[in-house]
Amino acid sequence: MKSFRFQYSRELDRFLLLLLSADCFLIIIHILYYYTGFLSNEYYAIWTDKGFAESFQYIKEFWIVLMFFIFALRKSKFLYFNWAAVFGYMLLDDCGEIHEKLGFKISSYLASVPPFGLRTQDIGELAVFIIFGFVLLLPLLVCFYMSDENERMVSKYLFAMLIAFGVFGIFFDMLNMIIVGMRSSPFLEQITAVIEDGGEMIIMSIILWFVFSLSSFNGNIQHFYFKLPYMRKQDP
Repeated sequence: MKSFRFQYSRELDRFLLLLLSADCFLIIIHILYYYTGFLSNEYYAIWTDKGFAESFQYIKEFWIVLMFFIFALRKSKFLYFNWAAVFGYMLLDDCGEIHEKLGFKISSYLASVPPFGLRTQDIGELAVFIIFGFVLLLPLLVCFYMSDENERMVSKYLFAMLIAFGVFGIFFDMLNMIIVGMRSSPFLEQITAVIEDGGEMIIMSIILWFVFSLSSFNGNIQHFYFKLPYMRKQDP
């Protein structure tokens, strides 16, 4: 049984490696597009809506939503429905540009000029993130405190990964807008933009790998072979 678990874990690790390899390939393609002129189609840029990188991100988010939905039906756990809703919103937001469109509407009601060279559009988008974050995470937190130890551990990992995603998706996005507003360094503008979108891609791949691994062990995180040292139990 020990060897089977080890081999199966290796297969899951290969899946993660495939996802990260695809992310790195798309980032390299973006660099070739932007800096060399070797590629001319704007869909090669990682920040282009409906481009190759964005489309790959949509697929990852859809798979995560699907697996959480199946989890929820199979285990009759409302917590997993909530997680499906969180990633479902992320998918709809990426595809439909929800925070950009609503952020633009909110910005029309903002009279004062934001500091650090930010646009009122940026403040409006941040407000949309906060509103939807509150709406989606509040029932998730309620379900978290009503769940068992295994589901709480799963959610803690997911919360940590969402925070990492937010660092790239919100912090680096705002930093990029500040640099763009200052018009100080086009090179820094591109670097922060690549860090933002590339970081989001990598974190989403890790989340997909985590959820897929979880589904392989029927939602029981204690069955993961690869764990941090403090979580690892010795096999008999």
